[in-house]
Amino acid sequence: MKSLKFILGLWLALDATCVHALPATAKWNLEELYRTPQSWPCEAFAAKSNQLSVVTESGTVTARYVWLEGLAYKGKPTKFLACYAIPKTADGRSVPAMVCVHGGNGTAYREWVELWAKRGYAAIAMDTCG
Repeated sequence: MKSLKFILGLWLALDATCVHALPATAKWNLEELYRTPQSWPCEAFAAKSNQLSVVTESGTVTARYVWLEGLAYKGKPTKFLACYAIPKTADGRSVPAMVCVHGGNGTAYREWVELWAKRGYAAIAMDTCG
């Protein structure tokens, strides 16, 4: 057992000293990463002013649904559904944020957004399937 720990420790130490060069294709396009995606109101909730109100301990949290621009697929534009909320206690102030990435059931998971907004976080959940 001691020899296994020694070998594992030696391997980790040697691996940590090696410099791993990234291939040129692995570099990120930071300009594209920092660009704000285009957004559209979600037609499914247009009749309800695109809002669902949820009563919480800290007052009312309003969850909104929106379509966001996704990455192009086979040269065609895509969009995906997202649900977001900002706690009423924010009053224009900065608040911590939570991005809820999940396996989901083909929807933006509103319950998570509500949970984090109740706790004072701005939150967004997106339908990762598009």
